Amino acid sequence: MGLDVRDNLRENEAWARFRKMLVKHKINVVVIDEAQNAIETATDVEVAKIADAFKQLTQIPDWPVRLVLSGVPPLGAFVARKQLKNRTTIVKFLPISVDDDLEMLETIVQKVITDHAQLTMDTSLNDDFCRRLAHAYTRDLGTIIQAVREAVELVLYAKRDLVHIDDFAAAYASASGCKSRHNIFKAADWEKIDPMRSSFTSADEAWETARLEKKRRRGNKSVVRPT
Repeated sequence: MGLDVRDNLRENEAWARFRKMLVKHKINVVVIDEAQNAIETATDVEVAKIADAFKQLTQIPDWPVRLVLSGVPPLGAFVARKQLKNRTTIVKFLPISVDDDLEMLETIVQKVITDHAQLTMDTSLNDDFCRRLAHAYTRDLGTIIQAVREAVELVLYAKRDLVHIDDFAAAYASASGCKSRHNIFKAADWEKIDPMRSSFTSADEAWETARLEKKRRRGNKSVVRPT
């Protein structure tokens, strides 16, 4: 947008220049991905300033701007603030329900493997596999589709025609760094494995336990949405 960077540029001046450049370049839509990163470690004062700056983006005289914020919690709490709530339309992308969406999940797997990649599905890619697939990727549909493509890529690189559950296990191990016993596509007790912690070592567990205990003793006084 032609904005120069200066060490001494004040925050309010930076936002004012940004708004001016939106008009100059005739930009009507601003998309901020992973918007929660702007607020999850901010102080109460900083969160209020960010909310006010976002509000001002949508109030530029004679130049309507649509602000699109995408992200995960605490973004929902952030847009519930008074400055933003009445100006916000929220679209939630909820995790899929394995029981309700199993048929859809099977269709997606089949479509990517047989229709897109022109490969063959092994019988191991059954209902149990689909449940493992959903659990491994925290029921996030976009991530699940990407995981199917990654498994397909392994088969294509190996110049094979058959996609097996072992290909998904290999792709999952490569992405997560998990040990074999924590591989959701291999473990008998896969439902007990937390996919968010499958790559944890004992040192990771100890660090997280100590961190949570320190946070509990200190108390978390940061509030994204004031009561």
